[in-house]
Amino acid sequence: MHEDGSPYGTPGYYHVNTPASQWYIHNGGWKIHLTVLPKNYAKVDEWLDKNCPGQYKLLSGGVPGEKDFTIYIGKKDNMIKFAKRILEQIEHLLEYSKADFSDKKIFPKIAARFVGTGKSKNFTGISGLSGDPSSFPYYGNKGIPYDDAAQRYRNQVGYAKLSNTSPGQIDGIPADQYLANHERKLSKALEEQYGEMYTGTGENIYLRKKKSSKPKQKRKIVKKTKRVIKKCKCKK
Repeated sequence: MHEDGSPYGTPGYYHVNTPASQWYIHNGGWKIHLTVLPKNYAKVDEWLDKNCPGQYKLLSGGVPGEKDFTIYIGKKDNMIKFAKRILEQIEHLLEYSKADFSDKKIFPKIAARFVGTGKSKNFTGISGLSGDPSSFPYYGNKGIPYDDAAQRYRNQVGYAKLSNTSPGQIDGIPADQYLANHERKLSKALEEQYGEMYTGTGENIYLRKKKSSKPKQKRKIVKKTKRVIKKCKCKK
């Protein structure tokens, strides 16, 4: 049971008012989404209540069967560390992530996305990026939030797919490619504004390719032998 008396697994519960949660409210950062079956809500909720230093919520805006639990972390390194801890201790209670396109899947059962607050240093150079919270008002793609321009480009590409027509071009470049280029600019802008909070330090790597445990087989070197053709000495 939570401190407020509500039982574990109650949809709409919001765990907040901790120093770590206040830090996230003022600084933003990475948040984790978990896909969990309703029968496991209470167990996951109890574990988070006892182990999550910051804020989290059960549904209350999250989509059931997709983003059942939302865990607000902040710095990327801390996000990955906590994600690994979740997998070590309660992976059996989780489903494979069904979070939508706005999230980046960091492990098969854990997805995350970045949320900017605009309270870091200001910068200009890309449409919509001015250091204001409204600069990133849209759910983006693979963890990257969108500005106004990116949302317009995505709409143009989306409408074309629905109508089965060509998305056209933007500044002489196919719209879908232009959107991909803009996403890279957004990522670079977030890196400049938030630094290691967005990029991490590289100490915690996810989705690392597993090395094969099979010993390498030595290739057999086959020596080529010259075929000697003997001439027949018999009389014809």
